[in-house]
Amino acid sequence: DYMSVACLPDNSPATLALFEDHAYAFVTDTRVSWDYDEASATVTTTYEVETEAMEGTETDPLLALYRHQWLHSTAAFLGFSYDSLRGEMKVMEGSSFTTTMDFPGIMPELPGIVDRNPGYDSVLMDGYLDDFLNQSYSQLFYRGDTYFGGKDLGIVSSALRVADQVGRTDVRDYLLTGLKNRMENWLTASAGEATDLFYYNDTWVTLYGYRASFATDRELNDHHFHWGYFVMAAATIAMYDQEWAREENWGGMVNLLIRDANSWDRNDEMFPFLRSYDIYEGHCWAAGHGDFGDGNNQESSSESMQFAAATALWGSLTGNTAIRDLGAFLY
Repeated sequence: DYMSVACLPDNSPATLALFEDHAYAFVTDTRVSWDYDEASATVTTTYEVETEAMEGTETDPLLALYRHQWLHSTAAFLGFSYDSLRGEMKVMEGSSFTTTMDFPGIMPELPGIVDRNPGYDSVLMDGYLDDFLNQSYSQLFYRGDTYFGGKDLGIVSSALRVADQVGRTDVRDYLLTGLKNRMENWLTASAGEATDLFYYNDTWVTLYGYRASFATDRELNDHHFHWGYFVMAAATIAMYDQEWAREENWGGMVNLLIRDANSWDRNDEMFPFLRSYDIYEGHCWAAGHGDFGDGNNQESSSESMQFAAATALWGSLTGNTAIRDLGAFLY
């Protein structure tokens, strides 16, 4: 009641014999774990495979590692390879391997605009920042769905950090107050309210944001794209107001958004482990149902990276090393 199929890398009898030796080590489970070492600024990831020997005693499978894995691994390879859209894949024998990658760190913005750029125009910058100061909050936050409303949060967050960097504390404080108000509105659900809230669906163990867009509700698409704007906005607030970001204040809701898109805890009772993240491919997917026609869809890698960066920054600012390390791993 079982069979084993493999695409052989060549047609030699020795290759066929080797693959036959491992053909009955059926994979029954896979696990990943990661460790961010702050001192060395490295992320070590361990991939483990559990098998059941359907015949004989051989329990080690043959694994094909992607280029982004074997470049950063000391695993012993057998000399076989496969071509893939992600580059050459190399074959190893065994049930586990590790990768170690340098983590370059993440800056919330580029430093030293004024000091390091002789072409910097303070008058022009002041004009840009005055434009924000002269807009009402309803003008700054005028879009209501989770994606374009998230972009409003992102624009204000970026402008806020620039204002702080160039000493425009009037603009910084104005935008910070508005950002807090808008985030608190999103993170609060009131009776009878139909928009600007998050709702937990316990059938599909997920958070919806309303108004939804790009099928984040009916297909569970794009959660890491949308929530990344919210997490980055929360991290921006936390840079200036640690009390706001405390777990018992607004931080608990921000953590729920992170857990919904990519929970770091296998025992999480509310959300699945790494919902959006393809552990072996090493990047997220946007299609919630996993059946998108064109390669399953990850059309905005930049917004996916924003989720990773925002998660690492939020974890650092709130002292939550598990969330910080998740962000480093995803990044």
